[in-house]
Amino acid sequence: MKKLLTFLICLPLFTFSQSITDSLLLYYNMNGDAQDLSGNNFHGTTSGVNPVQDRYGNDSSAFYFDGVNDYIDFPLNDTLKPDFPMTFAFWVRLKELGGFSSQFFNTDFVQDNYHGVWMNVDGNGYLGIGFGGGLGGCNAQNRISHRTYEPPLDTGIWYHFTGIIKTASDIELYVNCNYLPTAITNGTGIPNIAYSTTEAGILGRMDFQVGNPAAHFWGTMDEFSYWKRALTSIEVFSLCDSMPMITASWNCIGKSCVNPGNGTGTYSNLNDCQTACNSTSITDVSNKVRTLIKITDVLGREESNSKKNIILFFIYDDGSVEKKIIIE
Repeated sequence: MKKLLTFLICLPLFTFSQSITDSLLLYYNMNGDAQDLSGNNFHGTTSGVNPVQDRYGNDSSAFYFDGVNDYIDFPLNDTLKPDFPMTFAFWVRLKELGGFSSQFFNTDFVQDNYHGVWMNVDGNGYLGIGFGGGLGGCNAQNRISHRTYEPPLDTGIWYHFTGIIKTASDIELYVNCNYLPTAITNGTGIPNIAYSTTEAGILGRMDFQVGNPAAHFWGTMDEFSYWKRALTSIEVFSLCDSMPMITASWNCIGKSCVNPGNGTGTYSNLNDCQTACNSTSITDVSNKVRTLIKITDVLGREESNSKKNIILFFIYDDGSVEKKIIIE
């Protein structure tokens, strides 16, 4: 079971000036309910969502949204309707790409009129974030939207999304805690967020076509967090410190089961490795001489070791992987 925003990260000569839970408005870990574990008691109200396995395979530790009529309401409270800056972070596995199936939340769900902040993935697989000015209608004149242009995302894969709005023109998006450049894709609205006094925010539903039913998210969501401040890039990095792609694993080398530590190996546990290798010996390669094969980012793209402020994976010939970030 998940615990409330508890992170461990080793970054020499760097310390946070504040706790990552500072200015946290709400945190739904989605372990079978929509209780707010931030301490603010902004508990959500579920409608139709079903508890399912999370990215680690833990039962009843995430919520499945059916894309038809499932959602989670925020409580109606002015504290959940702040001005800039703000940060949103959550895990998602998409069932389908597109406007109707990939709408994740809206901080002020007003039908037929853009209010609040929302995030989504478009039909081409690009992550976006936008906010509405409440000027009337769901149109370009009533919104400002930013979107990434790489990489295209896909269905059936767990992703961690982070959206940060510092100002109306200073917006950051992260996929798997890796910063991706954004640009205004459409929208000529005013540089202010509008909020209603009668409608609450919502997970899993967004209205963006006047006169038509609201769109509902289709897929699985987990660990939704919402801050009344802009997280730093290092704090965003810590949100993905326990990503499943870097959990401990085992390799079979020379009929010996090798534990590469925090790396990617052929076998997920020692017993499977011993069976496949026909061996009960164990080798620790953590202190052995090894050769660097390549450096990649969290999305598998090759990078140089001089890249600053992003997560880098150093992959070695013994199967071990080291995760590092170079602070600029």
